[in-house]
Amino acid sequence: MRIEIVIDELVLHGFDPRSRDAIGDAVRMELARLISDERSSLGNALTKFEHLHVDAVNAATVTLGHRASAASTGNHIARAVHGALPRPQAPTVSSASGVLSSGARPS
Repeated sequence: MRIEIVIDELVLHGFDPRSRDAIGDAVRMELARLISDERSSLGNALTKFEHLHVDAVNAATVTLGHRASAASTGNHIARAVHGALPRPQAPTVSSASGVLSSGARPS
């Protein structure tokens, strides 16, 4: 299964414009790592979201120190975005009924 995330716009305030490519690369790499880790743990539960489309993600404000590196900045941003993404829950088996349920609720 292929997972594709398109970020049309990432708004950064107070950063040197020359750092944007390095920050973007760090966001891309950390987000890929986080999703890959989650994909491994959820397995087939992700197939329910094969065609999920999210119009916007409000990932909250990320506040960093003045001397934060581009890599550190990108990693913090990626974790905020990842935390704001809708996701399925791992399948569970109810002990009372033996019914398998994903608990997933696509938005």
